[in-house]
Amino acid sequence: MKIRAWAWWAASWRASRAMRKLLVERHLRHMAGFRVGWLWNMSRDHAMPLLNPDELDADGDPQWRWANAPATSLPEALAAGDAAALAAVEAHRASGEPFADPWNEGTYQSDPAHFLMHTIVHDSHHRGQVMSLLRQGGRTPEQMDTLDAHWAIWRE
Repeated sequence: MKIRAWAWWAASWRASRAMRKLLVERHLRHMAGFRVGWLWNMSRDHAMPLLNPDELDADGDPQWRWANAPATSLPEALAAGDAAALAAVEAHRASGEPFADPWNEGTYQSDPAHFLMHTIVHDSHHRGQVMSLLRQGGRTPEQMDTLDAHWAIWRE
């Protein structure tokens, strides 16, 4: 009986480890896709480098370049999204023109830099979830410390 219980526990642990890995990837993919989703609605010119015009989604819009990319490409997706977001904010601040507001919600109308604040708040929420999943997965405090360089934006 003990052997069966051990086998069940080991199988459950492996399955939950695989699930945590998948959840971490989903959070990171969502964080990267967040930028292009907002930019597509507010500043399409700045979203275009993040999109593949040859692949369309169900709405007929260009698909995000990293939609089906391997998880190893997510750092590139995050960096490209950050660059596009920053370029959009700088361009709109320089021109004095607010972002487009397709739903008449007042989207960042007072200052385009509020989009960067929203991005940081959004990412910090998911960062906490990712860090929690990694700790649940057995990462040591020392291993967690090595991730610090990846989250440098919160220390600046």
